[in-house]
Amino acid sequence: MLNGRISPQLLILHFIEIEFNMEKEYQITSQGSLGLLALGHVGIRKWREVVEKEKLEIRNSSKENVKKNKK
Repeated sequence: MLNGRISPQLLILHFIEIEFNMEKEYQITSQGSLGLLALGHVGIRKWREVVEKEKLEIRNSSKENVKKNKK
């Protein structure tokens, strides 16, 4: 810590520690939560992954429904 400020290197190491040493398992939904926001960039990144996965599933199921209706 320099003059009451946290060095960028220490901050980066802190976030890396959070990302790789999470002992608890969290169920992340597309609605999100304040807990995810509290985790910082790690929580946001994981939330975005869930949202993208759900979007893909919706697109794929829509395509399957269109194929079924054409038959």
